[in-house]
Amino acid sequence: CARGVFLKDFTAQRSPAGGPAARSQSFAGAVQTALWRASQNDIMRFQGVPLSYSFVPALERTNGELSRSLSEKGANVRVVAGTARSIPLFWVKSPDTRPMTDRVKTSLFDSLNPYLSDALVLDLFAGVGGLGIEALSRGAAHCTFVERDRLCVDALRTNLHRTRLSDRATVYERDVKTALTQMQSEVTPVDIVLFDPPFLLGKPPARKELEALVQKLAEGFIERGGLLVYHHDDETEGGFETRRLDVVETRNYGRNRITILKAV
Repeated sequence: CARGVFLKDFTAQRSPAGGPAARSQSFAGAVQTALWRASQNDIMRFQGVPLSYSFVPALERTNGELSRSLSEKGANVRVVAGTARSIPLFWVKSPDTRPMTDRVKTSLFDSLNPYLSDALVLDLFAGVGGLGIEALSRGAAHCTFVERDRLCVDALRTNLHRTRLSDRATVYERDVKTALTQMQSEVTPVDIVLFDPPFLLGKPPARKELEALVQKLAEGFIERGGLLVYHHDDETEGGFETRRLDVVETRNYGRNRITILKAV
């Protein structure tokens, strides 16, 4: 493709001193610079290799340090429908991130379409923002994103910029528990909560922490009749102890489950 931008090798941009701290600071700066440059283009080049919409840039953690990688063709991350349709998104390749496939995302959001118009959305454990951005692209009025990982937040902000949805988004860079405590007196109850915690949080002993988060959501963050959309694995219970949320539907996608709960 004629249009494109060449991103210089992150690992080559290190301080002359070459110490671990200097390398870390230089590398973090290079990541942010490269994300910003890439956000100006819809077609990118990594190390001289042209990328089409079939490929999406990924950032990867290896042995405690960040490195660049290209996602495999089958693992592309993009907006499926709406005003930002087909725009590819940055994602962070690590054991803690699980980009939702197009098939699952399409099925889920097609079912949510009747609820999305002018909706207020809360995206918790947001990662790079793929779910909340999909909601905004399909007509949600505003989405609040909560993510504690700095690299994910950098990618999330870049994705919002690339999709031109930044003006309808708020981003909290902190853990979910702290963010909910801070937002309790600030946020109007939302219509949809997108809830995609690490799968291990759904299993004992961490399950108690997850139950406490959901209880707090049910008591002050979800409008009556609003939805909590919970992404979990097939070994995890989709319902919660709180009586304020009823399970409406569970969808199965291989080892992945989407449980939709309604606030009563």
